[in-house]
Amino acid sequence: GSSSTITTGDYNTSVGTSALQWNATGSYNLALGKSALNKNTASYNVGIGVNAGYRTTSGAYNFYCGGNAGYNLTTGTKNVALGYQAMYNGETDDLTGNTASYNIAIGYQCMGNEYGDDVANFTGDKNVGVGYLSLSKLTSGDQNIGIGYDALKDLTTADHNVAIGQGAGHNITTGTYNVA
Repeated sequence: GSSSTITTGDYNTSVGTSALQWNATGSYNLALGKSALNKNTASYNVGIGVNAGYRTTSGAYNFYCGGNAGYNLTTGTKNVALGYQAMYNGETDDLTGNTASYNIAIGYQCMGNEYGDDVANFTGDKNVGVGYLSLSKLTSGDQNIGIGYDALKDLTTADHNVAIGQGAGHNITTGTYNVA
């Protein structure tokens, strides 16, 4: 069932099979949907949707809304992911390195790695993506802004880029300080 291992955690709410299933000590969490925040042990997380924040362990102050939103993040903090598979990025074999923090991803597969592609750990911080597939291949890039369908789609490790509009900067992979 949901919240089946709580021992010292307080003020948690879970609705859905396996929601907050492994949360023993985390407090002030909300998990709505099958397996939402399933591995969570931290506090102040919200997961709404099937598998939202599924692999979050010690990451706190995250908000995930949408099926598989924030699925592979483990220890990242203060992230917002809205949309199906938003912020799905991250290595699936070595989950401990998915530490991305202070990111905002809004849109289908925004920072979502085109669902199913196995990539490097997701460690990028302070990025903003709005739009279908924007920043979808991001791994370790910091302080990038991609707004629009496919904006900065192929960017992986670059920093300090801004792209606004459909397909803007979609071919930038590792370049820095670009405006498109």
